[in-house]
Amino acid sequence: MEEELRLLIIDDDEVDRMAIRRSVRKAGILASMDDADSIQAAWEHVRANAYDCVFLDYRLPGGDGLEVLQEFRKEGYKMPVIVVTSQGDEKIAVEVMKSGGSDYISKRLVNPEGISQILRNAIRTHHAEVERQHTAAALRISEARLAEAQRIAKIGSWELDMVTGVRYWSEQVYLMVGYENPSQQAVNIDLFVNHIHPEDLPSSEDYVRRCLRDDEDFRFDMRIVTVTQEVRHVEIQGRSIRNAQDRAIKIVGTIQDINERKQIERELIEARDIAERSAKSREEFLANMSHEIRTPMNAIIGFTKLLYDSPLNAEQRDSLTAIDAAGEALIAIINDILDLSKIEAGMLRFEPRPFDLEELLQSLRGIFRARANEKNLFLEVFIGPDVPRRIVGDRVRLNQVLINLVGNAIKFTETGEVSISVKQISGSDARAHLLFEVADTGIGIAPEKRVSIFESFTQASNETTRKYGGTGLGLTICKRIVELQGGKIGVQSTLGEGSNFYFDLEFAVAEEAVSTPTEKAAPTAQRVVPQHIRVLLAEDNLMNQKLAGRVLERLGYRYEIAANGREALAMLIAQPFDVVLMDIQMPEMDGYEATRRIRAHAETRVRRTPVIALTAHAMAEEVDRCLAAGMNAFISKPFHPDTLRDKIVEWVGGGGPVEIAPKKEIKAAEAAGRSYVDLSALDALAAGSDAFKAELIAIFLEEAPAALQRMQSSLVGKDGEAIYQAMHGLKPSLVMFKIPGHADLVPEVERVARTESPDFGRLRELLGRLAPGLEGAIAELQAEL
Repeated sequence: MEEELRLLIIDDDEVDRMAIRRSVRKAGILASMDDADSIQAAWEHVRANAYDCVFLDYRLPGGDGLEVLQEFRKEGYKMPVIVVTSQGDEKIAVEVMKSGGSDYISKRLVNPEGISQILRNAIRTHHAEVERQHTAAALRISEARLAEAQRIAKIGSWELDMVTGVRYWSEQVYLMVGYENPSQQAVNIDLFVNHIHPEDLPSSEDYVRRCLRDDEDFRFDMRIVTVTQEVRHVEIQGRSIRNAQDRAIKIVGTIQDINERKQIERELIEARDIAERSAKSREEFLANMSHEIRTPMNAIIGFTKLLYDSPLNAEQRDSLTAIDAAGEALIAIINDILDLSKIEAGMLRFEPRPFDLEELLQSLRGIFRARANEKNLFLEVFIGPDVPRRIVGDRVRLNQVLINLVGNAIKFTETGEVSISVKQISGSDARAHLLFEVADTGIGIAPEKRVSIFESFTQASNETTRKYGGTGLGLTICKRIVELQGGKIGVQSTLGEGSNFYFDLEFAVAEEAVSTPTEKAAPTAQRVVPQHIRVLLAEDNLMNQKLAGRVLERLGYRYEIAANGREALAMLIAQPFDVVLMDIQMPEMDGYEATRRIRAHAETRVRRTPVIALTAHAMAEEVDRCLAAGMNAFISKPFHPDTLRDKIVEWVGGGGPVEIAPKKEIKAAEAAGRSYVDLSALDALAAGSDAFKAELIAIFLEEAPAALQRMQSSLVGKDGEAIYQAMHGLKPSLVMFKIPGHADLVPEVERVARTESPDFGRLRELLGRLAPGLEGAIAELQAEL
């Protein structure tokens, strides 16, 4: 006891008080001591001071010392109290302890040795009790914090004692299984086990066995069934505690409620699935839109090209030129809108492949040389000396951006020059960061318009739109394509002096040309080309058969028609053809499957026949699918006869256009007396050929009643897909003969028929509105024929 003690001596006998004082001093105990000769004085001292120990006489005037001791404890005073008594039996000791005393001493033992021993023991015991109480309080706080943390985190703890067999589950575990007052529940060592989902119990027991046997920590998810029969998900973790002999003596672990996490995972999976379905729907919508728009445009532009070969007066040729220009402009707009839609839908994909950059730029120059020459513009290409010739990137998308920029430069330049240049900003043996520039000496762009021209449907001015045309989508598409590849695009321009559009992209450097062996036919620079090219046209639509057939005839090619992929495959196996023009969307077997079977055929002649896709589907993904199926090339409807000829020449060779004998003048359409059909388009198409005109009418008269009957039968059978297919096949004829109501009714019939749960009442109404016009047209065309 090195520190000074504060002692209180409560005794009415001054001699006894002095004896205690003297014994304390002689025992060498450093202490300051206060005296109290009555109960009242004792209370005054206790309330005014903090004492390390109190000596309390057993007998006091006006009261019992033990009663005073009990009052001290009731008031919360916890200092050691030693009861001093003239007696010293066990009865008094028990009373002292029951009253809250620390110890007692007989007055005959009040001496230095006795006081020193009992005082030290009392203070030491008191300190130990205080420390125990502090530890217990800290433990309670820690346990409360742990319980609260477990409650917040929804984590419980558990133990399995392999020696005693005792199982312990924390309070949070009881809460997980649905007990609101766990502390009031009877102890049941199997309580949690009884709530494990029956299907998950075997696997959980297997984890515990492996942990005991192999000292293998475990962590797994399982289900529990609560007291209200709710199934919830929990995560179990555990590890073994082993003795010196490496024997598992205990397994300890945690249980966490992960029901919310599982719900979030399910929602995320569902959201991902919805997003994927939405993306797929958008992709299908864009593909169908491309197909549906391009199919009638194919007929418009295709027959327009054919009419150029017929005898025309000056006025007719001017009108035809206007129709041709309008059709080409409309196709350009359609392409821009579909491209932008794909970008906005996040469906634009890039296909990096090795390609020759110099060849691409020179090819670009060749494409625009004629247009530049028409305006007496100088068109040049500049390639920096350190620019690698072969690079890895998406050649198609790079070409698309450059074609748009060069096309704009030529369109907006009346005199001077247009230049295409590329230089290297930075690079290494493996990478090249290139800057592309397209400069012109054209009309230039006002400063306030230089940013907005990259926005959708925006041009430099209203006058630009009126004078030069266009949608204002080209630069938007260029910007998105460049930025999606990590580059930037911009423009420098002076109004009235010209513009310089620039963008940068990074490419990998291709060390050498990549050549992949393939069974596909190669462009026939080395092939033996037959003198007369034979074409197999796989096309199910009769109108498109006639159109493509007329084009092939005028190109001087012989052809045969297959109505579907299965028929095309059989015809190709039976006899040789130089090239197959393959539609994509056909009944029985589509163009993809037919081409795959051609490429897999055992006979080399069949397997190596060039296949060119000829379809209204024009999405980049469709091009990839065609090539993946084994097709050699892709022609999008509507197509130009020259494009078809060039593709055939590329893959077969020879077969240039053959002069066709002039046809007689187009007869004026006799519209008088007709209410349901307009034959003006047919007359123009026939170019004076009564036989061709009669053939198309006969096809319609054969197909239309049958299609109408199929749709009416499918209404009864509630077969929406059959209605769609019948209407889809009939649509070109309805457009050709301009059947009343076709423009509004046909798209609506197709849309309703293709919904997940078709409204057959609505379909019955739509077909009921279409049928009178269709039946009237049939009657009028029968009379015409």
